[in-house]
Amino acid sequence: MTMNEINNQIKSILGQFDSSPSYFQLKQNLINSITNHLSLFDFDLSDYPLIEPTELYVRKSGGEITNSLYSFIDPGGNRVSLRPEFTTSVIRSYLEDKDQYSLPVRRQYAGPVFRYQTFIDEPSFRQFTQQGCELIGSLHEAYPELFKDEIDTDALILRLSLESLAKSGIGSVSVKIGHVGFIKEILKKYNLTDAMELFVFSYLKDISNSEISLSKILEEAFNIGLISDISSQNPDLNSSEPEWTYDLVKSSFKELLSENLGRRTVDQVIDRFLNKRNTGSVNKDQFRSAINDLAMFINKDYIVVHDSAGPNILNIASEDTSRDTDSIVSGYMNSLMEKVGPIADLDVTYKVDFAIQRGLTYYTGLIFDIEANGTYSGKNLGGGGRYNGLVKSMGSDINLPAIGFAVNIESILECVKN
Repeated sequence: MTMNEINNQIKSILGQFDSSPSYFQLKQNLINSITNHLSLFDFDLSDYPLIEPTELYVRKSGGEITNSLYSFIDPGGNRVSLRPEFTTSVIRSYLEDKDQYSLPVRRQYAGPVFRYQTFIDEPSFRQFTQQGCELIGSLHEAYPELFKDEIDTDALILRLSLESLAKSGIGSVSVKIGHVGFIKEILKKYNLTDAMELFVFSYLKDISNSEISLSKILEEAFNIGLISDISSQNPDLNSSEPEWTYDLVKSSFKELLSENLGRRTVDQVIDRFLNKRNTGSVNKDQFRSAINDLAMFINKDYIVVHDSAGPNILNIASEDTSRDTDSIVSGYMNSLMEKVGPIADLDVTYKVDFAIQRGLTYYTGLIFDIEANGTYSGKNLGGGGRYNGLVKSMGSDINLPAIGFAVNIESILECVKN
């Protein structure tokens, strides 16, 4: 082979990896083990298209996912994307044939997904195998004696995700647990618009960072027209405010409206915003109070003590928010961890984290991330959560509870191999 031929050699795309026969077998063995385990809980194995309409993913996750999509226009002029995850395909499939199924619907899956990401230190996976399951509907209605309320189902899904990891022999993991419902309750008393809530969620990690000035977040909200600079004690100053119209709102929100809508349409967000303007807008002082209250809450140090009796929140290293909130959060987290129970062959460490970096726009309750310990400490292995509003936002005429999890097979094997 000449030097010129070597230089012209075509190599694999960065972020895509070949599987040797031995690695492929290792991967297939793990996938089969997880599949068999989920089947014990009546999750039926299904498969879904590799290419879906781009709108399917944008409607679910808003702008949080658009930068990582492999999107293109197909020969028929349709805007499509390689699937970045399975959840939306499962729901789309259910809605197309919902008359054929009785609730609850339980589906499991395994296959390649594609997410573009910028490499910081070293190449990571832009194509990887995602395996998991989704539950649509209520287990309480089908099994009232086993699943008395929502937290029982939350615990089942979290436990199944950990048991799936245990099949790999990974040994030890950390679980970050959050709950979007608690955050929404804090914001609820400030009567924020949908767009304001979405804005807050997009800055949640910054709000939790004590080194970042909250005034910068406040200023950004004002600059894009989310809040007014009018004091509630000086309503006459409202004459300096612009006359808000549909076009002006759409122009002011820009990317926030076009990409971070979550479960709402553009018209719904704008209509509610204009209604709020007509009945009294949220000013800087009110919004500052909402941000400060939320910062106090998510920066609380909920201490999880692990002992022979299992994980438990014994106390909270803060005195800044109400004892009622402390009691509700601690009660939910303790009950969840107790119901999950010990996982055979897996050491699990829990941490309460209300500022999980993963997108939160469509979650409504429990959200969790699972990370490796040891050499690969912090490496994300999977996660999941509850998304009770997503089914309706994708076309259902009724709201249905839904929850699921997915793990990254290649990341798990990377930790196990090394």
